[in-house]
Amino acid sequence: MKARLVRNCDSIFGVFGYLKLSDDIGHAVAEYCTAEADWLANLVGKSCIPQGAYICKRTTWHKTGLVTFEITGVPNRARILFHPGNTEEDIEGCVLLGRAFGGLNVQDEDAPGHPVVTKWGIAPGTSRPAFNDFKGRLAGVDEFPLSVEWSAPGAWRHL
Repeated sequence: MKARLVRNCDSIFGVFGYLKLSDDIGHAVAEYCTAEADWLANLVGKSCIPQGAYICKRTTWHKTGLVTFEITGVPNRARILFHPGNTEEDIEGCVLLGRAFGGLNVQDEDAPGHPVVTKWGIAPGTSRPAFNDFKGRLAGVDEFPLSVEWSAPGAWRHL
């Protein structure tokens, strides 16, 4: 199994894209919507990770005991996980998975006073099913390569 994360939206609400899983001969297996924190030059706990090639390894999420995968080899970073969630408020540099994008009313962590605002994110009700599908497709897999890249303007239409 191998994966490719292509980011095609860098916005004030976070970074959005698609994660594509392929089998070892390149046939598409699954695709998920992704949400990540803003690009802040790889700042620990605040930024999405740089584009590049990484190895994802099976691990347990210390906060919940959830079995997932960690993106390893990220310069000056650790514990970058795939997990369920909806907006950048749910992550500290990790990658959220979902079936669709949508708007959600959340307290804005970036604004003074944390007012409730409508933000883009993973559509409600789609993250946990997508994450469970992701885990199911990777049952028996202990690690896999991941390519992270930014799409060229308009390129996402051809992925």
